[in-house]
Amino acid sequence: MRLGGTFNFGQPALAVQIPQGAAWYPPAGNYLTTLGGQTVIQYWDSVQFTWRNLGAPLASDPCWFSCDGTNMRMVNSSGIVQGVQITNAGSGAAANGIGSAATGVTVAIAAPATGVAATAYPIVGGALSTIAVTQAGSGFVVPPIILIDPPPPGGIQAVATATITAAGALNAVTVVNPGAGYTSVPNAYVMPQYLTNPGMGPPVNAVAPTSVIPPGALASPQPPWLPNFNWPLNVPLSGGALLTVGALTGSLTLTGVVMIQNGNGYLGTAIPAVSFVGIAGGVAATSIMALACQSLTITSAGVAYPTGTSQIVISDLGELVSGASVVGTTSFGVQVVNNDTLGPRPLRARAPTGAGTTIVSTVLEDPGFAFQIVPAVGILPVGGAAVTPPTSLAFITPVVGGITDVILVQPSTMP
Repeated sequence: MRLGGTFNFGQPALAVQIPQGAAWYPPAGNYLTTLGGQTVIQYWDSVQFTWRNLGAPLASDPCWFSCDGTNMRMVNSSGIVQGVQITNAGSGAAANGIGSAATGVTVAIAAPATGVAATAYPIVGGALSTIAVTQAGSGFVVPPIILIDPPPPGGIQAVATATITAAGALNAVTVVNPGAGYTSVPNAYVMPQYLTNPGMGPPVNAVAPTSVIPPGALASPQPPWLPNFNWPLNVPLSGGALLTVGALTGSLTLTGVVMIQNGNGYLGTAIPAVSFVGIAGGVAATSIMALACQSLTITSAGVAYPTGTSQIVISDLGELVSGASVVGTTSFGVQVVNNDTLGPRPLRARAPTGAGTTIVSTVLEDPGFAFQIVPAVGILPVGGAAVTPPTSLAFITPVVGGITDVILVQPSTMP
């Protein structure tokens, strides 16, 4: 098969079927693609050795991309393990580092009854603790962006956010994701941001700043690996802010688990166990799934629904909940590492009552996306302005796992 030409030469869109958990690597070229309900576009990050998202399922517009035949792929993210949540960091690993060879720790994710087992590698140690504001600066009108140097390849990037005072000084920096695999304390940089579009409208500050930090200075607002440039005068920085990153934490404990292969064939009724060798201290982790609705089962037909109507069926997001916190919140020792892969979408269906007053069938309109567990499903009665509630509620149970997805791909010129 060859994909070639552009719109001008009449090349039609190609429908590509991608099975659950499978990836398709387009031949080298420029493309427009319309994604299905389960497929993401990913590009290879050759610095951090991981796949990053470029396009999400059911995007409103076609996504344009250019590839060399190996650096881009389309992945059906259903019936897979999308990440691993560390619930107990353990202790006593042989060494800090990234991967099994460096740490002496191995990760095993249970295989599905039918399908391919997911695989992952561990990271031990090298997490950030705190970032202190040692010089608050002045003149900020919105919180600046905080950038942190990356860890060695294969590690997990740390992320932090900032707040400012009413007077425009840097107030505090909070570590949102401590990262993993750092071998030395990284630098953290303060990047001022515009309040309004700098190319239009009034200046973002009422009073011109007295100075702008020049590139390369001790309080440079951007890291050295970004292009150096002078911020325009409407970026109000009259004083530079300085940060101090605290000592690394998590030595000889599990600080990250990164997916290698997501596997396929997993079902919501059998969340795979995660086990470790080479680390003690009660280390534990939970698989974070990405599942879609395969079918709906009527477990109770209900009584006295409006005759000849079609009820609305919708689910929650199928999130795995631990106490009051939804999995996905990040803190040291309890963090989800999913390579920025997925965000869940509820399933949607209709439930006709036919000629009677009970639910007789279901019509799946959207299978949903990235459920972590079997989602809860609710039925919204439909029947006019004044709906009489049914005397007995119907109940519908979804069957979740992996499904085949279809995408459309068309050769394109550059936009």
